[in-house]
Amino acid sequence: VKELKQDLKRLPHLVVGLFILGVGIFLTKLSLMGMAPWGIFHMGLSQVTAIPFGIVTQIVGFLVLVISLFLFRVEIGIGTILNVLIVGPWITVLDVLFPKSPNELVSQIMIFLAGFLLMNIGRSLYISSNLGQGPRDGMFIGLARSTGWSVKVVKPLIDLTVFIIGSFLLLGTGVLFSYVGIGTLIIVLFSGYVIGLCFSLLGFH
Repeated sequence: VKELKQDLKRLPHLVVGLFILGVGIFLTKLSLMGMAPWGIFHMGLSQVTAIPFGIVTQIVGFLVLVISLFLFRVEIGIGTILNVLIVGPWITVLDVLFPKSPNELVSQIMIFLAGFLLMNIGRSLYISSNLGQGPRDGMFIGLARSTGWSVKVVKPLIDLTVFIIGSFLLLGTGVLFSYVGIGTLIIVLFSGYVIGLCFSLLGFH
């Protein structure tokens, strides 16, 4: 009962973090400056299948969750489930509300920076709630445990794989460099530092 009460206290922390994460991912997509590797993968699938980006994000999250559960015995928490249920549909809503990307470079840069910060703040909030990892985070942790490889090796390997597949899917669509760009490099190189800073501010170790 005591643990349940503690979980309920952290639940708003988790939910707010997931909504902020969704806004951040959406803004990086809207900016046309470049997305994170998983975002590029989702966008590639979206372009090929004509399924909206947010729904693709949700479907992939569910599939990754199932794979991680059966192959790597990843523990599932309420955070894992809510990640699948909230982030993708929330991005779909934002896509409907704000369908057009800006044409001005200054606006694109400002939107990207806002998305970059919100994406990492949201991820920090939901992870620090300790109510379960998202499907993609759980996958690289589970793969690292099952193979004995370092997380420092496994995570970049997964990110590189989904980046290559997503970029390949975007080839020929005419939008490759709208979603693969300087923003992608910034996200890969600096997200860890921003999340680390957020963890410090939140007192999460």
